[in-house]
Amino acid sequence: PLPIYISALRPRALRLAGELADGALAWLAPINYLRDEALPRLDEGAARGGRARPRLVASFPCVMNEDIDVVRKCLQPMLSLYRTLPFYASMLKAANVDLDRKDWPAEELSRVAIWGSPDRIREQVSNALAQGIDEITLKLFTDGNSVQELTRLVSALRTLNPAVE
Repeated sequence: PLPIYISALRPRALRLAGELADGALAWLAPINYLRDEALPRLDEGAARGGRARPRLVASFPCVMNEDIDVVRKCLQPMLSLYRTLPFYASMLKAANVDLDRKDWPAEELSRVAIWGSPDRIREQVSNALAQGIDEITLKLFTDGNSVQELTRLVSALRTLNPAVE
């Protein structure tokens, strides 16, 4: 059968995903929010449905660059949009992400995006998986050669999972 995943960011949607779906998809949600809010709500829904917790798939913007100004430049248009969308703004506020800043500090960007050197990116993905998230997807944002950066990203992540192609 075809698995059904639900895009879920807030408690009711997460409980519904836990009760009915094969998985929940979250975009732009900080790791601590996923660990402290999403996973428990999925567990609650699964208990209500009398079944095991479904998978949690977290998706993050990814910039393969160590220069914070480049990271901001790559992510600013996307972040400016998402912080105005009610479901995302509500989730980010609940996760204590400061939405009013134009020049997001590195610490705040690290909460909603995966960025840096290949080693740093690999460490961030590994940390997210260690927090109980079942799967990570990355959307590469670049200011240059996206094919070259994608090749570097895949190479960096291959050590986490040899099946990455």
